Order: sequence, then structure tokens, then C-alpha cells
Amino acid sequence: MSEARRLITSIDIDETAGPEPNDDRRLSVSALHELELTGGRRLTLLDDRG
Repeated sequence: MSEARRLITSIDIDETAGPEPNDDRRLSVSALHELELTGGRRLTLLDDRG
């Protein structure tokens, strides 16, 4: 049985989000939360957050 090694959060930022592209006041952020096991395998905990 594998043990938990660490939690990983990956962030993706889209600065072109919004009704007007390149609007400095708007952006979109998505996050992916994963658990990495000692064998290197990753399990998705939360996806499509933002």
C-alpha cells in the first residue's frame, strides 16, 4: 500500500478572460489539487475549481 507523500496544487491563469480580451481588470484562475503517493502516482482530489 502506498503512503501519501505530498499535496500538490497547480494553478492556471487566463489573463484574456472576460468579454473584452486583454482587459487588465479581469482574469480567470483554475486550480487542480492532487495527492502524490510515495510511488509517484497522483490522485486528483479537486478539479475544475475557479
